[in-house]
Parts: sequence; structure tokens; C-alpha cells
Amino acid sequence: MELTIEKLMLGKATKIKDKEYFSAKAYTTPFFEKMGKLTKDFIINVKPAEQVSLTPRGDINFEDIVYNRVWIQAILPGEYAHENHRRVISMSYALDTRKPVVKFYAGALNMDNKSLCAFDSGMYTVAELKPLAPINYSFLDNVQSMTDTISSTLKTYENTEFKYDDIHKNLGLWIDRCMCMKYTNVSGSIKLAETTPIDVFKKLMQDPWPKTGFDVYNAFTEQITKDEKDLINKFEKTLIVKEVLNIQ
Repeated sequence: MELTIEKLMLGKATKIKDKEYFSAKAYTTPFFEKMGKLTKDFIINVKPAEQVSLTPRGDINFEDIVYNRVWIQAILPGEYAHENHRRVISMSYALDTRKPVVKFYAGALNMDNKSLCAFDSGMYTVAELKPLAPINYSFLDNVQSMTDTISSTLKTYENTEFKYDDIHKNLGLWIDRCMCMKYTNVSGSIKLAETTPIDVFKKLMQDPWPKTGFDVYNAFTEQITKDEKDLINKFEKTLIVKEVLNIQ
């Protein structure tokens, strides 16, 4: 569900089993304060608690709602080093997972389909979100000075040709790598679905040829973006795409 900042701020504090957590306003206000100095362009997606109250008209009552998962993208002004891409700094957190977590990351956003480009795990941090404990936002103070490889990697992908037969030959390899590769952190192990390369294959077959490594990469990241059920693991899954493709 995509929201405005105003509606996000209505998200209430909650208790899951015997653990209490702050409101969405308490968790996200420092992020908006820091990023608001750089941009006014935010994309906010949430997953409400399974049970929500309704207004007399049958609409979701946003004044009585809990957001168990929140994903905010701050889109910075100006074009990134690759055409039609903009730098993005994000925050996401989940309260209803096996181990509640909060994550921050930086990457580039493809403005055509809003898919993420990310290649460097150093542009990311994750921590356990403990009950009634403040979040460490220090990543946001340092992220602007971090050097990443997005520009050079995207140029390499753009200059790598994929012929029609290459896609057929690589499909099995991509599926095998999705089965084997995973990203592990405090929240557990994260993998790409084994069906993702098949969806990518269908997408690539529909579009005109020739293709570049960027086209293939973009087809993968678009599948990650379209997955509305997983708001929290976008960055890790995007890192896995780099390993699946292994474009040198």
C-alpha cells in the first residue's frame, strides 16, 4: 500500500505478543528530518497489520491503524551517473518478522519503472529492531560521502551484449543460481524465488532485440520491485541479481 507522509504518521504504537513497539511517527520522523534537507520527493509503502478497523463507510480507518512493515525511499534531486537514474536513500523496518529489523541503504532508482540498482553491500546497514529502543540513524550522516560502483557497473552492463541464444543458454544457469545463492544477515537468509528467471525470460522474449546486460539486469530488478508482498528485502535481493548474472 502506497501512502502519503501524513497518513504514515497516523500509524499507532503496537504490542506483538509481549513486546511493545513505537509508532510509525516515532520511527520515521528522524529519517524525514535528515532526508528532508536533501529532497521533498519520497515514496512510502507499508504493510498494515492483518486486522484493520473500518470507517462507517467501509474504508480503512487510517486514524486507528498499525503499520507492521514500512519502506521509505528518499529520491534525491538531479540525475545519477546513468541515464534516467536518480540516487535513492531508503529506510525500511519490519515488526512482524521472526526477528524485527531496521535497514538503511543507498542506491540508484530507475525512473522508468522505479526499480533499484545496487551492487555494493557497503552501501547498506541492518540491525535488530528491539522493543521500545531507539533506532541508530548514523548511516544517514555518512552515506553522502560513501563511494559506490553503480556508475561504472551500469556502464559495463550497458556495453555487454546478450544475443537471443544467450538468453536461452543462461536460463537454466540463472535458475540454478537462484536456488543456491542467498544473502544472510540478522534477519535470516534471503533468496530470489526460483521462478524469477522464468519471469525475466518471458519479459525479455516480449521486447525487441538486441539486448544488453542492462536490459537483463533491469528485467530482474523489475520483478523484485513488482513484489508487493516483500517490502523489506529489496536491497539484498538486488545484490543477489548481480551474482546471478555475473557480468564482468
